[in-house]
Amino acid sequence: MIFAIEYLQKVWASINNPVFTTKDGDVYWPQFHNSVLSLSRDIQKQSYSDWGLYFDNPALFSIAFLALLHSGKTIHLFPVLPEESGSLPLLTDKESRSVIPVEIVVDPDTPVDSPSAGTEGLIVLHTSGSTGQAKRIIKKITLIERELQELFSLWSDLFRGSKTYTTVSHQHIYGLLFSILLPLISGATIFDKKLAFPESLLKEDHGNCNLIASPAFLKRLREMPEVTQIKNRNIRAFSSGGFLPPSVAENSSHFFSNPVTEIYGSTETGGIAWKKSPGDKSWKIFDCVQISQNREGQSFLTSEYIDEKLLPLDDSIELLDCGNFILHGRQDSIVKVEDKRVSLNEIENKLLESEFLADAVACLMDERRQYIAVVLQLNPKGELHFKGWHKKDMNRWFREWLSPFFHPTILPKKWRYPESIPRNSQGKISRKDIVVFFDKPENAMREMIEKSLVDLPDIVSSSFAGNSYESVLSFPENYRYFEGHFPEMKILPALAMFDWVIKIMSDQLESSLSVVKIPRMKFKNPIFPNQSVKLSIKHVQDQMRINFDYRNAEDNTLLSSGKIHYEVLS
Repeated sequence: MIFAIEYLQKVWASINNPVFTTKDGDVYWPQFHNSVLSLSRDIQKQSYSDWGLYFDNPALFSIAFLALLHSGKTIHLFPVLPEESGSLPLLTDKESRSVIPVEIVVDPDTPVDSPSAGTEGLIVLHTSGSTGQAKRIIKKITLIERELQELFSLWSDLFRGSKTYTTVSHQHIYGLLFSILLPLISGATIFDKKLAFPESLLKEDHGNCNLIASPAFLKRLREMPEVTQIKNRNIRAFSSGGFLPPSVAENSSHFFSNPVTEIYGSTETGGIAWKKSPGDKSWKIFDCVQISQNREGQSFLTSEYIDEKLLPLDDSIELLDCGNFILHGRQDSIVKVEDKRVSLNEIENKLLESEFLADAVACLMDERRQYIAVVLQLNPKGELHFKGWHKKDMNRWFREWLSPFFHPTILPKKWRYPESIPRNSQGKISRKDIVVFFDKPENAMREMIEKSLVDLPDIVSSSFAGNSYESVLSFPENYRYFEGHFPEMKILPALAMFDWVIKIMSDQLESSLSVVKIPRMKFKNPIFPNQSVKLSIKHVQDQMRINFDYRNAEDNTLLSSGKIHYEVLS
């Protein structure tokens, strides 16, 4: 098995580079090897056959993953740290939750004996749930190995002797394969901290490296003015988990001096195809994969990465004579409006071709009549261009942008412009999170918002540049945090102030943040309902710290200020 500890021993025997680069120094193979075997020995003393696994730290994750594999256990990868793992023993870097401490062995010269259990385990993964409820996917180790062999044959030369940085979670299949297993079997050094923020990329030395990224990360990178500071700019970027707009691929290629390698697949299917962007117009199918179609145009997958003999695909695919294919989006994204068929993905892609959008989502609304509705997130250039515009004029501009490509009956009828679009850590989005932007008053959720308590302040304006964020906002009288506090006079409590800061930064950084400590919080003046307030945030990424202050938007009087130390949960 190519990612068994015995095989990796042969790979790293002739490599002088560290396996991991950590904040405490480099970790070389002898130390890493002994860490795996030491943990495996402790695991084999336990009677459990199934183990849960959740780590933020890639080095400790790799040690635990390989130790469980070496012990022949079934590994359950959780996308987020479970509140309860049931009867499953859990290995994690949250020390109070881990059944056995997971650590890097300090003395690599002391050999550890831990024979392989010799049985084949399983890996239990979870889908993103973007098109419905998340579900468990059980994979045999042999299927993971077969896919890894294919990736190794294509890209091991790019990884060997290089550094690997990741912006995605190794708890999902894409991150597991590309940011952990492929670098390990190729002899590539892994940077042991997930780059949750584009700013982090500017602090690293990029002489020869691979970046395992998502479309969401590359979109945000494009909007950073500091991106031109990337050292040496010889970065080979991979992207998976969603549509990569051509303009983002073009910009990324310019920044990195290399095209982006896009990977198409899912947790259920494994990898299906890949392409270089910009450049390739069609997708190249992996050698171990075949796609066939029936008379109705439904596509089916045959793959050595899955147990199913013939797996139906949810995507609309156009097979080409050369063996490649063109991807037209999900089948469920193709809808009919007044007898006109249209792809929601195509509408989104055309909107993203404008220079003013960071994100776009289209959905079919089914009320008295069917129509298309869209949610658009402006980028900084868009915010500047449309500053002072009425919403109806913005709607008209985007309708005119789309009109050369779509029949008038298909053009969107409703438009929303939120500060951000709620995607998860993989860049995925569920329909229910989009429909809520258009809910009618009789809808229960809308009734809660309009007639009871609201969870969000009113945002007048906002901007995010580099590591700084500013917004002008007000907290309405029925804002949830006013309820039950200071009954004689409604005053915004401290909890609400830093809770909103954490929410803003979690959204902007596309990661779940948790407060570790609040070393300083000063109150100068109260914040009242409907008061116009200016919020300023400064992100000190290398110290995992957020500085913020609230001021009166009219005279700039300081209302409150503070510092928050945080950790990244996902």
